[in-house]
Formats: sequence, C-alpha cells, structure tokens
Amino acid sequence: MNADPAQCLVIEDSLPGIQAAQNAGMRVVRFTGGSHLRGMGEAALTLDGEVRCFDKWEHFFEMEPQASRQTNGWVDS
Repeated sequence: MNADPAQCLVIEDSLPGIQAAQNAGMRVVRFTGGSHLRGMGEAALTLDGEVRCFDKWEHFFEMEPQASRQTNGWVDS
C-alpha cells in the first residue's frame, strides 16, 4: 500500500490487532461496542489508558473530527 504508518489510523477491537498497529507505528483507537467486550472494566479496555476507546460511531467522529463519513465509505476531509 506504500502508506506512511505515522499517517494511518487503525480502528481495532482485538488485542493482537492493537499490538500490531502499535508495533507498526500507527495510531490506534479501540472499538468497544462489540458484545464480546461487554463487562470489561475501563482499565482493561483502554489498556491502562494507553488506547482511546469508543463504543458508538458518533463517539468516533467526536474523537477524530478530521474524519468524515460519506455514503460510499470513509474519507479524510
């Protein structure tokens, strides 16, 4: 893909995916809206504050206001 990892944002829910993104030097936010993450405490979800989390897409856009949503997919504005 020839993309600069520092310019990438990864949206992930799994620990291996989060770790891979971090190891690659990419920013990562964790989607916590899946039923498999219900009941986990905030420290576990955020990896003790290391990862920002959101559980609803409107929260994602509050966290990442430079992102915009179009009917044909995700784009940077």
